[in-house]
Amino acid sequence: MASIVQSSIKKFYHNSNLNLVILHGLMGSKNNFKTVSSSPLLTNHLNSTHLLDLRNHGESPHHQSMTLGEMAQDLSEYVKELHDIVLLGHSLGGRVIFKYLQQYEKEVQQKVKGVIIVDILPKAVQSTFVYELLKKLIKINLNQITYNELQEKVFEASQNKAIAQLLMTNLQSQQTIMRKDIQYDFKWRVNLQGILNDFQTNILTDITANWKGPHCVICGDKSQYVNRETVHQMSMVFPNFKEAHFIKDCGHWVHSEQPQEFIKIVSSFIQSLK
Repeated sequence: MASIVQSSIKKFYHNSNLNLVILHGLMGSKNNFKTVSSSPLLTNHLNSTHLLDLRNHGESPHHQSMTLGEMAQDLSEYVKELHDIVLLGHSLGGRVIFKYLQQYEKEVQQKVKGVIIVDILPKAVQSTFVYELLKKLIKINLNQITYNELQEKVFEASQNKAIAQLLMTNLQSQQTIMRKDIQYDFKWRVNLQGILNDFQTNILTDITANWKGPHCVICGDKSQYVNRETVHQMSMVFPNFKEAHFIKDCGHWVHSEQPQEFIKIVSSFIQSLK
């Protein structure tokens, strides 16, 4: 069974051969980039866009194993029929792209035209917060609980409104129309245990690659993952790396916090590849 579900694909047939493939971050889904990827500033310069759900996320199959190597293989299998690819990855999606660049160097040289990385580094990171959060979320009883009560428990686990909102998008009920004060049975779209199994040992490790082609790095100037002192670590995967775009007044979720500025930078990069 394929580990990436058939993605949300849009074809534009403009005077371009470029195909944009987008990978979301941890606990996200392809829906996170629907608005951004629909902007005419991007679509007017593309042949198609492909929004993927990583394994254990969104509509993609659940697996007990979720290493970066396996996710890079998932990506390789997905792009088998594509060419002139522009890869865009946010957070975990960016780390999957780093691994793909490392693991499939010959394929990358033949298929990839450019790489866009959003707010993540190839250097190993320590994230006990996320690890502990995953363990807390697994313990939440999802049976016969109101949406409001569940929202309160998720916020209690994360202690962060933005993170809690993201997590709530990963909960589903069989009810198509839901009242927030009525009890329902919920379940996670994401496979929390599958993510937890590999999170510390196989997702947050150092990655080195040798992509000398066009690249674009976009970060939030208030990000807890990348700053101007650490961004030089991008040279671990981009030997020709010189500078990143730091967008003002936003943190890790650059594309949702400052979408217009984000789109402008991505559009400019894509146009430079034509």
